[in-house]
Amino acid sequence: MRGLTSTITLRPWSKSVLQRRPSYEGKPAAIWWRVSTDDQREISPDTQIGEALALAEQEGYNVPPENVIGTDWSSLSVWNSPTMDQLKALVLDRAITAIFMYDAD
Repeated sequence: MRGLTSTITLRPWSKSVLQRRPSYEGKPAAIWWRVSTDDQREISPDTQIGEALALAEQEGYNVPPENVIGTDWSSLSVWNSPTMDQLKALVLDRAITAIFMYDAD
């Protein structure tokens, strides 16, 4: 089922999505986006970010631009990617209280 699940490097295409969002104070969160195959490119990073951001704000979370993290990574070893390390650092530092991501399944 496609949709959002609630449970970090800005790309140029992400900036337009983030610029449209209002200023908002809330619980700190991050958004994780990923595309790994040509089949998954139908769900663009902008779509993933936009929908995750809308849910985060609806739930009372604040996602600053630097906490929108993702990758175009085709390997199954995304856990060791530099952008995942960035996300893990936010969790370990307790800088965020939630991660929002788009579930394409």
